[in-house]
Parts: sequence; C-alpha cells; structure tokens
Amino acid sequence: MRKRIALLLSIVMVLMLSTVAFAAEQDTVVTEEPIEEYTSVLRVSAELSKGGACSIGVTEKIDLDSITGTLKLVNSSGKIISTKTGTFTKHGSIFTLNKSFTLPNSGRYKVKFTLKSYKGSKFKETITGKTNTVSK
Repeated sequence: MRKRIALLLSIVMVLMLSTVAFAAEQDTVVTEEPIEEYTSVLRVSAELSKGGACSIGVTEKIDLDSITGTLKLVNSSGKIISTKTGTFTKHGSIFTLNKSFTLPNSGRYKVKFTLKSYKGSKFKETITGKTNTVSK
C-alpha cells in the first residue's frame, strides 16, 4: 500500500512540475543538461524567464537527502552580475529551487549553476550546468 501511495505522489509531483513549466512565459526555454556522467541525479531542468525568475528541478537517481546550489547570473561576455545560494526543497524524488534575479535593462543573460548533492551528511557529487539565454 505504501508503494502505491509513493508512486501516486511521484506521479502527481511530475504532473505538477510539468504544469508549472507550461505556465511559464512562452518566450522561455527549459534547458535539460545531459547527466549520464552523474551518479546521484537522473535529470536536471533549468529555466530563466525574461522577468528574472530562475527555476531548477532535479530528479534523483539514488535516495538523496539534500541538494544545495550556487546560482550566478552572467551576461553574454561571462561577467557575473549577481550570485544567489539556496537549498532545494524535496518532493518525493524531485528537488526544486526557485530564485529571482533583477536583470539589467539590456543585454543577454543566463544563469550558471553549481549543485552539491548529499546523502545524510556525506557529500555525493557536484553537478554543473546553465539555463537558457534570455534577452532584455
């Protein structure tokens, strides 16, 4: 019975995250990084909207306890505009983190991120990636 409830909750969470992705601005693109080289995560989805909202979703491959992240807003020349850190929220096998950045008036921007996964207090691995690029 517990397995059925866990499966049902996992399906509901995936559907909820899919709905959130479709509700985002139409001019944003979700970037999914290739993750074959990672042992603790199955998929990483990252998005930056023109309004500066950054959303990252991580699907775990093994049972993780926490993921922390450092997010850097960079311009087209690679200059760091702003840095934010945070701890992901876990929903079943999916971790999510949402941060907002203030985008300067003009230019092209993306968020580069570095995530660290943990099982208990034991560090598992570092995951890196970037979001789509937006123009303002």
